[in-house]
Amino acid sequence: MHISRAQFKLLQPLLPKPRGSRRISHYRFLNALVFMASNCCKWRSWPNRFGPWHTVYMRVYRWAEFEVLSHLQQECLSCWWSLGPEPGLRQRLWGSEKMASNHNGLPG
Repeated sequence: MHISRAQFKLLQPLLPKPRGSRRISHYRFLNALVFMASNCCKWRSWPNRFGPWHTVYMRVYRWAEFEVLSHLQQECLSCWWSLGPEPGLRQRLWGSEKMASNHNGLPG
């Protein structure tokens, strides 16, 4: 699973301006997060194609601190829900029917 360039263009206005040294792009960073979430990867066993694990870790920390990640998640979920997801997808994402019915799709 990965984020396509077309999907990234939709997300780009929600992202902060890059700061300092750009060792990895926002596109590469978001794909690293998708990889980590889908593979339950540990930071130190990070694939080299995503850049240094510590760089990604620090960006996650900064984005979480400034609520960039929660804002991004809320925007993605609101777009996703407005499109009317395919039947059963919500259950597959949340793992069980009980979790799917109890989870409103918002962080926190």
